[in-house]
Amino acid sequence: MQILHITDNLKVGGSQLVLVDLANQQAAAGHRVAIAAGSGELWAELAPEIVRYEHSSERLSRRVLLPVVRRLLKARRWDIVHTHQRGVSSAVWLTRYGIDFAHVEHVHAIFADQSFRRSSFRGDALIACGSAVAQMLISDYGRDPHKVHTVPNGVRDHGVRRMPHTSAETPLRILNIGRVDEEKDPIRFVHVLAELNDREIPFRATWIGDGRLLEPTRRLIEEVALSSKVEFPGGRRPAVTALSDADVFLLTSTTEGLPLSVIEAAAAGCAVVAPHVGSMSDVIRQGHNGWLYPSSARPSEIADLLVEALAAPGSLDRAGSHARQVYEQKFQFSRVSKDIERVYEQLAQ
Repeated sequence: MQILHITDNLKVGGSQLVLVDLANQQAAAGHRVAIAAGSGELWAELAPEIVRYEHSSERLSRRVLLPVVRRLLKARRWDIVHTHQRGVSSAVWLTRYGIDFAHVEHVHAIFADQSFRRSSFRGDALIACGSAVAQMLISDYGRDPHKVHTVPNGVRDHGVRRMPHTSAETPLRILNIGRVDEEKDPIRFVHVLAELNDREIPFRATWIGDGRLLEPTRRLIEEVALSSKVEFPGGRRPAVTALSDADVFLLTSTTEGLPLSVIEAAAAGCAVVAPHVGSMSDVIRQGHNGWLYPSSARPSEIADLLVEALAAPGSLDRAGSHARQVYEQKFQFSRVSKDIERVYEQLAQ
């Protein structure tokens, strides 16, 4: 097949990582694959045989989006145009007149804002990254259930394995990997740690990632006197190596689709504590391989949950072992690529 993937940029992020893994897998399977996007670090991780349409700007802005997308659609005879960002997907819908291809729209997040309802999610097939995303497309946006395909996210086995928690006296090792921005809520993360500190629970915490709240969060850490216990070192690749030295993966996001970071933690055998948002319950089974808390939970309530997780000897190790099992059963990337291939074949027929 001739496959064109389009997104706004290739900076490190969940949807971009899914795109890169999928494109590399498809190229290895013998498809002719091209990617169009703005700049980003992940261009360097593409297989050399993938055709590149790299836009010079940081991202495909609204000003250039429609003419750029129209030129891409006419560049060659595509069998599949697979989009990974809402604005780009709408641009394909608006500019595809007179050009024959199947449009696969990959929806990686929950969208509460329905201001662009008419032009949103108009692909020939909609791939939802989790059950909650599929429900949003059908219930909130009124999309045809027959066009919605639930393909939960997955990750390749990165080979990193978590080292066991040695004893109750050993500091709890807390980790997060993600953008340092409002949606991920690093401020709540720090306040949870301040609660643990007030309760004299030994811990050390690390958040790996860049973002516009990185410096404000670092200042907050100094204000609450946690500089000796909490580290925000910025972004690095591969970030997953930090999972070997983590007891619990703590997510404090206000909204999510189905985050790759949680699946990467499961692959490493690391228990997850996360808000009950998006499709999080697709991965986390309460008390089995992690713990979910209400999205509106206060830092003190999240700290209570962490204390509960620590209460039973070996609970983190057991949850981590179960997390690895769930990953092996449901969230390996080979399953994702096969499921998407089936969607392509249905459209081709």
